[in-house]
Amino acid sequence: MKRPKVVILAVLALMPLHSMASAQTTAALSAKQGASGPVLEAALRERLGQLGMTTCTETFTYIAMYLANGQRAAFRAYAVGSSAARRPTYMTMESSDPGFPSRLSTLVVGPNCDGLYVQQMRWKESCREVKEKYFGKFRDEEILLTEVAVSTSSGVELSLVPTGTGCLSVKTETFLR
Repeated sequence: MKRPKVVILAVLALMPLHSMASAQTTAALSAKQGASGPVLEAALRERLGQLGMTTCTETFTYIAMYLANGQRAAFRAYAVGSSAARRPTYMTMESSDPGFPSRLSTLVVGPNCDGLYVQQMRWKESCREVKEKYFGKFRDEEILLTEVAVSTSSGVELSLVPTGTGCLSVKTETFLR
């Protein structure tokens, strides 16, 4: 009988350390200022130029600005391989609308300008409430395995993942140019 108590106590003793380690890691980081509108667009174009992107700059910038939705955003972009002119270019961006949670967007554009984006948002509401309030046009909903609900609308896929006290929405769209 004493053994399970020791194991439980050991697990409970480690939990605060994990939380403190996470807090220390993020506390040492400082957020970027971000930008919006023409300043964000100029920063995107400058970075794409540094990466060697030539033919797909307009497509990449257009979709990145769509994902920012006119709001303040900060991003990191990389070429997969040595040159964005010959390899896919990858971007991670955080943006935020007042009154809504931050959005995490991932954009990948290939050298032929085809690509995809994935946009994630963490909500305080249940997945059912999120679907009804913000994603009502998505249809043909199904559960993938046990919890993740997937539906589509005009070629865009929406996954809703319960998070205990809320919901994570994951919107994915492919595009061909």
